[in-house]
Amino acid sequence: MNKKTQVEERLRELYKEHDGLSPDIVLADAKSPKSLLHGEFEWDDKKASHEYRVEQARQLIRNVVYVYRTEHIVLKAPAYIRDPDAEPKTQGYLSVAKVSSDSEISRRALINELKAVAAALGRANSLAAVFGLEAECAALRSQLDLLWQKVPTAA
Repeated sequence: MNKKTQVEERLRELYKEHDGLSPDIVLADAKSPKSLLHGEFEWDDKKASHEYRVEQARQLIRNVVYVYRTEHIVLKAPAYIRDPDAEPKTQGYLSVAKVSSDSEISRRALINELKAVAAALGRANSLAAVFGLEAECAALRSQLDLLWQKVPTAA
């Protein structure tokens, strides 16, 4: 059994033991060096505290909104978005105001956002099948596909 499968199995066991699952339950189990989950966490307090503060900084950045006004509507969007040109494990945000003034960067940023939507919709589709809502999820997928067709493939 591979590591991922073992972790998934342990999470199922914890779910059964506690009639539910929460980060606190998982962390309590993982604290034991004998736990299969122990190696999935950073236990060096200096490193972990820095990582937590970096995550708090990400949350602060994600919570700032950019207000865009037209004659008829006011839209609020994140003020900062992940730099579409940043390497996968590299931190970096750009202001939406700056991105909106560059059609090529804005196209790449929109593609990144749509990929995230597609991934979330894929996960939702799996749940929709379980809940008997496949048709509703398929309708959302059709709308996403229409939007993809309108995104230019090149600047």
